[in-house]
Amino acid sequence: MTDDHALDLSSVALFPLPSVVLFPRAVLPLHIFEDRYRAMTRDALVGDRVIAMALLRPGWEKSYYGRPAIDPVVCAGRILSHERLPDGKYNFLLQGVARCRIVEELTRDEPYRIARLETIVETPALEIDLDECRRQLTEVFDESLCACAESGWGWTVPVTAHPAGAGPFGAEQLAGNVWEWVADPTPDGWGLVRGGSYLDTGWGLRASRAQPADPARATPTTGFRIAIVPDGRSA
Repeated sequence: MTDDHALDLSSVALFPLPSVVLFPRAVLPLHIFEDRYRAMTRDALVGDRVIAMALLRPGWEKSYYGRPAIDPVVCAGRILSHERLPDGKYNFLLQGVARCRIVEELTRDEPYRIARLETIVETPALEIDLDECRRQLTEVFDESLCACAESGWGWTVPVTAHPAGAGPFGAEQLAGNVWEWVADPTPDGWGLVRGGSYLDTGWGLRASRAQPADPARATPTTGFRIAIVPDGRSA
């Protein structure tokens, strides 16, 4: 995990999206197709690879290609891996490093937005203080949206089995079905998996949960995601 003290927050590219939030330590897959954000990605890759995810406020549709209002709290992340496609678009994995606050937006010649940020000091929470939050999350969990212990499938299901549970970009089975390998490093050389499997309960599928796994040991509850691009190649 990258130390947030190593971040240069004096000039950070902002990537505002609706309904997409990045958290520290989480890994977010992104597909970049707009020209301004292609430029943002190119600049980040030749620099410190840092981009801050910002959340668009309601009403953003009226001025999406301008400077729509965004929440002042963002998450600075670092690009872990990337792929430049033949048509100039990008796919990359962004790992959250630190929650930050926008101090001021900067006026630059770049086609994308840039801001000076400051790190938000996190207050550690005691386990007893989290009990009520965990209870509330358990109550809103809907087992019909994924393959998990409560839904009673008892085995893996096709990726398209729960279309109502798709993420904001259309990816399905992000929770349950099988644990998926992610890019988070582990000190002992093992891999890390997230997302839970068809054997896990709703509490076990939470986004903050990750566990180490041995890449050399195959299990029916662990796998990886294959994306098929329109021309038939796997990525």
